[in-house]
Amino acid sequence: MALAGAEPARAADGMIRYWTNFARRGDPNGSGLPPWKQFKSSADVQSLAPASQGGIRPVDLSGEHQCSFWNATRPDGLR
Repeated sequence: MALAGAEPARAADGMIRYWTNFARRGDPNGSGLPPWKQFKSSADVQSLAPASQGGIRPVDLSGEHQCSFWNATRPDGLR
């Protein structure tokens, strides 16, 4: 699904603000941005999706990418 208009620009702006905050202070959080939790596990991952796809929010990486399915179906040699 291709996105056009202001929505991708807002998502990009959020991403730029997170990176700028992180480069300046070592902490991506800042005024007007959804909180970015410190990474401790795959449940502490931030999605930078556009608003129509859920927006910027914490997500469970394993759940978002169906890791349990892929872990169960891959050949044993890749474990």
